[in-house]
Amino acid sequence: MSSLQETAFDYEAAVWTCQLLPYRIIACRDRIQYIVQRREENMYRNLSYFTDWSAIERQYPELGMAGLPVESAGILDCEIKRRISRSKEKPADRELGVPEVVPPMNVC
Repeated sequence: MSSLQETAFDYEAAVWTCQLLPYRIIACRDRIQYIVQRREENMYRNLSYFTDWSAIERQYPELGMAGLPVESAGILDCEIKRRISRSKEKPADRELGVPEVVPPMNVC
């Protein structure tokens, strides 16, 4: 049975565990942010909190060199909402990065 405590070794929302260094990344229980943790003797210690996956490698370049995935797991609420909003765009606009066309306002 997995634990609900984020610092526990068996926390169920571990997203990535480094095989070379004593670090892992979890999603918080509310799926609001990723938490970088460092393994200690009997638990993990929270180090930093991120909502942007790419910021993790900027803050911890050693994790990037140790195999941190380039793409996030995509499980945070904000990432899911972003994916849904992108899926509502027309495919051609999404591929080309074309902004939504807004008709000009009449100026008197």
